[in-house]
Amino acid sequence: MTHPPIFDGFTLIKNAMKAYLGALCLGLILTPFITLGQTDIHPAAYTYNDQGNTITSNVPLNEINSHAWRHFHHIFPNVTGDENWFFSTQGYLVSFSLNGRPYQAYFDPHGYYRYSLHHYAGKEIPREPGEIIRRKYPDYQLNVVTEITDGEKIVYLVRLVNPTRIKTISLCDGEIQVVEEEAIDDPAATATITSPQSYP
Repeated sequence: MTHPPIFDGFTLIKNAMKAYLGALCLGLILTPFITLGQTDIHPAAYTYNDQGNTITSNVPLNEINSHAWRHFHHIFPNVTGDENWFFSTQGYLVSFSLNGRPYQAYFDPHGYYRYSLHHYAGKEIPREPGEIIRRKYPDYQLNVVTEITDGEKIVYLVRLVNPTRIKTISLCDGEIQVVEEEAIDDPAATATITSPQSYP
């Protein structure tokens, strides 16, 4: 299964979180993790097999914070397949798949869960946020969704496309904010962006 294209996710998340820091939708807990993937994470050097699951890590398994390990498996008990753990001075990033969707979960250096995110096609957005966005932007298609949650709040970052513009919006608690917007010089280019996966 191929996943929808993901475009500069860290910049997008950073811009969305800037928009929401004023509203404190997810609060300041996300700020330290926005650059986690851009700092001192090293490639996976250790591989383990656990009851059919493959676990990779850039540090030995016994050096992964036990709280992070327990919290991860408590919050995501149905993970099967690969778990990719990466440690940096800012905490832990775990990449994995759940129900066929790619996820990332972030934990602080003490092992406490901060937030998770996952990406999916626009047509897969839950009905309620999808309808809010469709009412506000009836001339756009929902192309790619990044869903961010801290376990209490959910922020949806959504790329919207029409023949002349691409918008990235954030939606939290029913409020929509525009994060990025650009004009399309060549309207024929949208044919490669929109697809049957998009939510009309």
